[in-house]
Amino acid sequence: MRARSLTPLVLLLCLLATGCSMFTAAAPPAPSETTSPTLAATPTPAPADEIALSMEHMLYTHDGVTETVGFDDGARVLEIFNDITGVKPEGERGTEWYTEAYIRYEWSAVTVNMSAEEMDQVVVTVSAPSVGGVPVRTVEGVTVGMTREEATALGARPSPAEDFSDGKYPEVMELGRREVPGTESYMNDGVGIMFMTLALEGNFISTISTGGNDYSDI
Repeated sequence: MRARSLTPLVLLLCLLATGCSMFTAAAPPAPSETTSPTLAATPTPAPADEIALSMEHMLYTHDGVTETVGFDDGARVLEIFNDITGVKPEGERGTEWYTEAYIRYEWSAVTVNMSAEEMDQVVVTVSAPSVGGVPVRTVEGVTVGMTREEATALGARPSPAEDFSDGKYPEVMELGRREVPGTESYMNDGVGIMFMTLALEGNFISTISTGGNDYSDI
């Protein structure tokens, strides 16, 4: 006798009872792999060229390197200003308030006075916010062209040295203060004081000079 084939009902019961499946379950999709973009490190920009003046030295930043140049090194001071201006002036002895023992070098917007023999005792005076395209400021941040109020906020103070009301000399402010042992102030009893001078034209700083003091008469 010919065997009967399973009816659809019996086949269905078999599948339910055994957990059999007529189909192979599709594998879940693999999580997509995302690659985070690699961020290139941002290079730190080199400090801009500048000159910062104090009572005793200047800080010259060039090509990202800052050099401290003492005002006992007149040769290096001259070299820096020669380089940034492209001009090499001849020195002139005994000008303005300086005696023959001192020599003066002048470029556009900056002058340098120093002892003629030892090339020390350097005094730098600037009359513009930059020299040869290089910004110039004091270490406190004062620049030529600032207002009296801006300079005061950075530590400048009125000078007690003179009465400037007659207009004979420009009004000046003082910046910084350091006692100099072995000197005697001609303004008051006690040791002499070194400072920077800020000349005013109206309400604006017109020149900055590193060589102020109340004990010498050169």
